[in-house]
Amino acid sequence: MIVSRTTPAIEAVLLGKRYTHTAQPDEPWAVQGVTLSVMPGELTVLMGPSGSGKTTLLSMLGGLLAPTTGRLNICGERVEHLGEAGRQVFRRRRVGLIFQNYNLLSALTAAENVGVGLALRGGDPAGAADLLRQVGLASKAAAYPHELSGGQRQRVAIARCLAGSPPVLLADEPTAALDAEQGRVVMGLLKRRAREHGSAVVVVTHDARVRGFADRVFEMEDGRLRRIVRRVVRSGPQEVNRVPA
Repeated sequence: MIVSRTTPAIEAVLLGKRYTHTAQPDEPWAVQGVTLSVMPGELTVLMGPSGSGKTTLLSMLGGLLAPTTGRLNICGERVEHLGEAGRQVFRRRRVGLIFQNYNLLSALTAAENVGVGLALRGGDPAGAADLLRQVGLASKAAAYPHELSGGQRQRVAIARCLAGSPPVLLADEPTAALDAEQGRVVMGLLKRRAREHGSAVVVVTHDARVRGFADRVFEMEDGRLRRIVRRVVRSGPQEVNRVPA
């Protein structure tokens, strides 16, 4: 799927989410007033304490939750008013989701798990072998999830979410259950997907090691994006880190 690299793949304007619907002024907001743009080829990280709204925001960006307020444009498509059926179609066409607990089907092999992702997006399940090769797991195609390490299971989950080449990749705590080396492998895969394929990647994490892979790191607190804590500005082959005072 071809997406212009000159316009945002993700554009949220004053996005908000309440989990109750009585609209009383004192109802808490899980997410409030978030404005965020993510360009194709960019890897953006959202950090913050538990309960800060990171996963709720990610769920809205991925069409798992409908926003209460605000505007959300994904790859040129307005999605904030879609119902559940519409969001499901939208996710299949536009979004790859990576979950902390992998969400692999235990009765299926690695190749079969990836094949499910391909089938859902109208692809040929036979393409699973190539996707596993891309994440360094060609030799594990016939392995079941219980036969894989945590890092290998996460890479299978990444291969599955890459099925059909969705332009937006969203990852919820992708390194939380991994050791340092496996975490670097997983983040390297996401970074390369952004650079080489133009995917817009958003990662929610508590893991400070992830910062080094990011173009931008946002800090969330009390449902709001508080500040950018790291920005990388590219000039040719060099990268310069700018941290606002």
